[in-house]
This record gives sequence, structure tokens and C-alpha cells, in this order.
Amino acid sequence: MAGSDRARLSEAQRQELGERLRAEYARLRAEIEEERHDASPEMLGSRTDEPRESSAESVVEGLRDVAGALLGMHVGEAADLRAAIERMEDGSYGECVDCGEVIGYERLLAHPAAARCVGCQGRREAAR
Repeated sequence: MAGSDRARLSEAQRQELGERLRAEYARLRAEIEEERHDASPEMLGSRTDEPRESSAESVVEGLRDVAGALLGMHVGEAADLRAAIERMEDGSYGECVDCGEVIGYERLLAHPAAARCVGCQGRREAAR
């Protein structure tokens, strides 16, 4: 870790954040399973590229698209949470994966899966 003036996480903070990570991961996994069930082909019908015959078919197609996008977003969030749990287990949680600086406790409270400090995350987003 480079010379940061922020303190590393205390054991109590690590425990609190670890519990939050695991609880959110479990909640999200349950939600993903529910979304997978709800978005099943049997429930929404099969997708085709043929012209729709009714507005109801158009609505079903739109719901399928939204459900797929939401499922994809939640799968990505679950992967981020799992990666944070792995960092917690290997002792690197709370350190920026890019620069090695300490990620502030307040940032981790707001976004427990954060892998980058505010500065590196800002640079990453600006580069997109």
C-alpha cells in the first residue's frame, strides 16, 4: 500500500462489512433465482423476430427484454459482491485494486463491493 493517510479497516469494521457483503450476496442470489424463474420461456413465451400480431405480444416482448436486462445487472452485482468476499478472505479487502491505497470506510459502507478508491474509480469511469 502506498503512503496513505487513511487508516486500514479495524477488525470490527471488517466484520461489519463482511456480514453486509455476505447478506447482500445471499439476498441477490435469491433474487436472481426468482428472476430466472419468472423470466422462463414457459412463462413469457418464445421470442421471435417475426412481426407481432398484437400489442399484448409487444408488451410481453418488452417485459422479456426488461427482465433479461435486470437479470444481467443483478448477475454482475453478484459477481462484484463475490469478488469482494474473496478479497475479504484473502486479506486484500479495503485496498484499491488499481493503486493499493486504502479505500475509505465511508465508501465501503456506501458501496461494500467497491474494489477501487474514489480517485481510481473516477478515472476508470472518465475513460469509458
